[in-house]
Amino acid sequence: MKSKKTFPPAGGLLAACMALMLVLSACDDERVLPVNPPAYSYTETITLLDNVDANGQDLTAAFTLLDADVIDGFITIACFLMPYDSINQGWDSDLELFETINDEIDSIIVENGAFKNEIINIELQETITHEDSLRIAELDSIMQDNLEKIVFRVMQVDTLDSYLDDRFKLSIQMTGITEEVYPGGIFLDPANYGYAGETTIVWGQGFYLVEPAQYDTDDTLKVRRGKGIRLDLDEFWAADGGWDIGGPYLHAAKPARGSRYTNQFPIREMLGNLTAGSTHTLHFKFGESGTHTKVTASLYVVYNEAVRR
Repeated sequence: MKSKKTFPPAGGLLAACMALMLVLSACDDERVLPVNPPAYSYTETITLLDNVDANGQDLTAAFTLLDADVIDGFITIACFLMPYDSINQGWDSDLELFETINDEIDSIIVENGAFKNEIINIELQETITHEDSLRIAELDSIMQDNLEKIVFRVMQVDTLDSYLDDRFKLSIQMTGITEEVYPGGIFLDPANYGYAGETTIVWGQGFYLVEPAQYDTDDTLKVRRGKGIRLDLDEFWAADGGWDIGGPYLHAAKPARGSRYTNQFPIREMLGNLTAGSTHTLHFKFGESGTHTKVTASLYVVYNEAVRR
């Protein structure tokens, strides 16, 4: 008796044939995995200044670029204010006065707030006595005196603010540019500030406003303030040097918030002046004589070729 033959279903046969075709075709697949693209640029960081004493003198930083065009980059600058008295750890006397006056203003504002609350509580009483009325009048008088004190102290702070900002200002003189510029600052008219004489005031950088930080060196507690800025090589803004009116634009008072770009002008020559394979020099100034300040700066550049040192 012959055995009965069985055949797989048509669908299963088709799947098996397709699998076999895939295996066979894979043997002839000439595709290859993509390779990593070549590096068409190279970056490097060049140290310009490393925690160098900067008491208003000219700080020069020479550097040599590789033999390739610089297509991008930036300069980072960190400025530090040190104690002026290494024994007593005291700050510059004008900086101390600036902070003392600000603390007084805050204290007066708090005091007036307490007096105002006392007046409100008295006025909420069902019956206000003659003594209550006298107390309200007394508190009103004290609050008015305090407001006059605040006005006077704000004037002092305003003057100290412009003076300190100018004293702890940063300038940079760039490769190929004859004059120094003040990044992030504006010029103020010295006629409005009695201490300034004929000297133009640079305001707005705010290095002295940074909160003090403490650190230990040789088991001695020291204090300093530090603030960093970044200047892009393709464009950054500096105090208006008269690029469109033939001379410095002097402001009678501090500008309103949001008017930054009307008081500054763009620096856009940096990239073009950083010629390939050449040695360049940047100049920095920060602080004044006796201010015990320091500067750290570095240059980050992007070359258009994969050249290396």
